[in-house]
Amino acid sequence: MAAKGRQGWVCQRRTSDDCWACSAWPDLTELYPGSSFFVSTEVLEKLQQRCGPAGSDAQRSCNRYGWELILALLGPHRLLLIVSVERNFELGILRVIKSMSNINNLFFIVIQHSRQVFTLQDLTADSWEVERKKTRRLRYTCR
Repeated sequence: MAAKGRQGWVCQRRTSDDCWACSAWPDLTELYPGSSFFVSTEVLEKLQQRCGPAGSDAQRSCNRYGWELILALLGPHRLLLIVSVERNFELGILRVIKSMSNINNLFFIVIQHSRQVFTLQDLTADSWEVERKKTRRLRYTCR
């Protein structure tokens, strides 16, 4: 479980079935350079094979990959909790992600990683600001 330290919440690998951590592990890959969020290399490879660009619709594949990655990060036990407790599935996902780690811009990190995987253009400074504001609004919505 995450423990509260002097600097706030410390993100740690929770259980053996979690596929992510906030520190480097031998079997994990940093999701996006400088993000300090690491995901199982095996999980990333499987998702890339399953959601790989089929045809010319790379943007659709990129979006699907991003959501599949978020669902993989949540894991089956958290998804079951969201489905059984929450009326609004999207807000349930946001609440659980907020409780998982101290990384408030996880959606932005997933978007950047997805764009990098599908060789779409990274977010510019202006579009990054728009995404950051959306993420901040979502974060306050789910309090």
